[in-house]
Amino acid sequence: MTLMVMNTIGLSILFAEFRKASWAYFLPKYHGQKTVKQSASDSLAFIEGTGLEVVLQTYHLMYDPERLRNVFFSMVGDHAKIS
Repeated sequence: MTLMVMNTIGLSILFAEFRKASWAYFLPKYHGQKTVKQSASDSLAFIEGTGLEVVLQTYHLMYDPERLRNVFFSMVGDHAKIS
């Protein structure tokens, strides 16, 4: 039961971060609050940096971080960042 709860929390964090990071690509000229732009930028840094690995390891998620990055960047059309 504990493992299921941990996995659910970890997946929720990943979903939120990938969704916010996509705002940097799909809402680049968003004229709303600066916090939205900052949040998208922070989430993008989370995906590009070691934050992704930390969450996967902490919540015992069996995903390959490099593959997740590649899928994300291919879906948003940023093929320069695909390794």
